[in-house]
Amino acid sequence: MEKIFKILRKSNYDNEKTTIQDLVHIIRDSHRENLRLDSLHKLEKFKFDGDEIFTFLEDLALMDRNDKIRYITTKIIYKNYPDKSMNLIKWLLIHDSNYNFPIINFLESKRHNFNDMMNNCIENLQNREKMVADIINNKFLEFALSWKDYLDTINMFYDLNLKCFIINFKQSNDFVYLCRRATDPFHGFPIQVAPTTLKLYRSVRMPKNLRTITRFLKKFLCVKEEDLKIAILKRGRYNELPKFKIYSNSNEFISYLDFEANYKNGLIV
Repeated sequence: MEKIFKILRKSNYDNEKTTIQDLVHIIRDSHRENLRLDSLHKLEKFKFDGDEIFTFLEDLALMDRNDKIRYITTKIIYKNYPDKSMNLIKWLLIHDSNYNFPIINFLESKRHNFNDMMNNCIENLQNREKMVADIINNKFLEFALSWKDYLDTINMFYDLNLKCFIINFKQSNDFVYLCRRATDPFHGFPIQVAPTTLKLYRSVRMPKNLRTITRFLKKFLCVKEEDLKIAILKRGRYNELPKFKIYSNSNEFISYLDFEANYKNGLIV
């Protein structure tokens, strides 16, 4: 037991191969879930390959009873074996309870609210298969596999029609449509003001909700705040539009924001 704690307390490793083997040993043989989880978190920091460890992780992702262990293991597998693990990842996204975020397919409107989405969830297995194909084609796979990292702050849906994730922030009830440029469902709608950086909007008292969403987008997009741009979308007869568009020129993802409340101070016209 002392050896196990010594391994888990380490921050620098002289022999990574031996450390990886030790961590695998703890995950496989320990009866203490906290030690197994700590070991998996340590294992996340390493890059490795090899058929033996892949087989071990594959069995863990498929058969372990602990949801957290399967969830972390799946992220580790995809990080280290992105091609080799693809069939496994597809199966887990369809069948594993870790990825049971609801699917919707709103054909009539681009405006959503939480109750409507919950009332229109799709349970059909064929639709989950279509969702997984879309997620892979649109390069959302890494986000889909890590969505529970944000579970304390968001509810998440996938819209088959819009081909994007719709994120509902629990505290504010605001919505974010997370899209890819190639399948942008709002492409072509006019913009009311020229794009500017988020930093400039601090002079007009950026709403707290927008700051929260910005932090989320920075983490997801792996960009700095000064790289994010914001535009207010034209209202008028385009009532189905969200209110803001946030994007980065260096990133293929676009976010559309729909606030529940009506703000003043020049942010929403």
